[in-house]
Amino acid sequence: MQTPGVSRFFIMEQGNLLLLTVDPLFGGKFSTLQFNMPNCKAKFIQKIVEDLDGKIPRFRLSIPGYLVGIDDQVQRISSWLQDGPPDVGILSMWGIGGIGKTTIAKRVFNLNLRSFDAGSFLCDIAQTFKESQGLLRLQKQLVSEILIGRRRKIRSVDEGIWTIRKAMSSKRVLLVLDDVEENDQVDAILGMQNWFCPGSKIIITTRNQQFIEAHRPDNISMVEVDTLLQTPSFKLFCWHAFGEEDPPENFTDLANRVVARCGGLPLALRIFGSFVILPKCRCVGKHIGDIGHYP
Repeated sequence: MQTPGVSRFFIMEQGNLLLLTVDPLFGGKFSTLQFNMPNCKAKFIQKIVEDLDGKIPRFRLSIPGYLVGIDDQVQRISSWLQDGPPDVGILSMWGIGGIGKTTIAKRVFNLNLRSFDAGSFLCDIAQTFKESQGLLRLQKQLVSEILIGRRRKIRSVDEGIWTIRKAMSSKRVLLVLDDVEENDQVDAILGMQNWFCPGSKIIITTRNQQFIEAHRPDNISMVEVDTLLQTPSFKLFCWHAFGEEDPPENFTDLANRVVARCGGLPLALRIFGSFVILPKCRCVGKHIGDIGHYP
């Protein structure tokens, strides 16, 4: 009986049979069952299986269930990934906090990962750099995702650099570095550019446009993320507040006031939308005045 979602197929050669199984519940991992196959042939086909296994995307990033007003940005960045220069490309996506940079980057990553040999999405770069052994932890995550789950012991930052260079050199990689803030972080990113296989792409999200431009702007594509316009802002708030794009009767004025105070920030719209519980919606009024102080 075929298990849902599990793919099985056979390779036949001169009476020898190999069953290959792909189970998405285990990350799309291949398993094999051999029937009367000489060792040399089994090893050869196992090598093919490993090569195929290394090209299967392992994960999808979690993003908000309702997205509005980001399609143009996603399409623009996706076009850059697919049709951009054949060398290693860097794109910086910048905007104020809460404007949706991370959500856009995750959406782009999910849509385009299959076009690359491997990918990695490193979140909260700025915060992680401040933590004890934060850089080493980022290196370990990067190596694990680029090598698609194969474990490599990394005991120091220097060892991590060597391992990353080796892993990057033969694979077209999609790398997202989320929330980069400091000059030394940018220097480290640009220093890695020569390690990558041609065709690899790096996406940086940041709140600070100036220090990105102060480096090598000719080598970096820049994308500014704007606040949402009135209509998508209204829809986003209503979806999180009421579960649909339009407010119930007598709630239009409340929705308009909240949307106006949120200033087109998706994060603020989602947060204050979650405050609305229809039987007790008066609680929203107490918080409307606070929205203007949202960072």
